[in-house]
Amino acid sequence: MDLEQLVEQGIASLLFTAPVVGPDMERFLTQQGQSLRELAQQAVDEQVSHIYW
Repeated sequence: MDLEQLVEQGIASLLFTAPVVGPDMERFLTQQGQSLRELAQQAVDEQVSHIYW
């Protein structure tokens, strides 16, 4: 299977749809949202040019 087929398969999957990811994302943002905002502000203040995940 080539990359394009895998991408299409992933897009069609229910795994990454809002009904599945939504509740987890809501919980994560409720618990970690303030920390994320603080990190984002720190990155802006320090003029960070690259963020690696």
